[in-house]
Amino acid sequence: MRKNQAIQAMREGKKVTHRYFLIDEWMTMEGDEILLEDGVRCSQDEFWRHRKDEVYLTDWSIWVDPENLEKEKLIGKMVSSKAEKNNTIDLNAYAIGLDEMYNELTKKS
Repeated sequence: MRKNQAIQAMREGKKVTHRYFLIDEWMTMEGDEILLEDGVRCSQDEFWRHRKDEVYLTDWSIWVDPENLEKEKLIGKMVSSKAEKNNTIDLNAYAIGLDEMYNELTKKS
């Protein structure tokens, strides 16, 4: 996603990451401040002052917790598979069901 889309997502409370961030690095917004994964807060001006290169205009995405990455990839693959088969199943309900099934199968005893 583009920078402006990432800013909008953060305003909606989502955590975003960039292609050049480490896997556990993310940022979001609380009020007018940017909140980083390590608890550091800064103004938007301060954050973007050091990120003026063109590379920061694109390559943003919604951050997925590395602990949930495998599950997200599996569910995404299975939902895409159903969609490609032009199945009329409600894909949202299907994804929720897969999520619950995955959680049950990987439950730590």
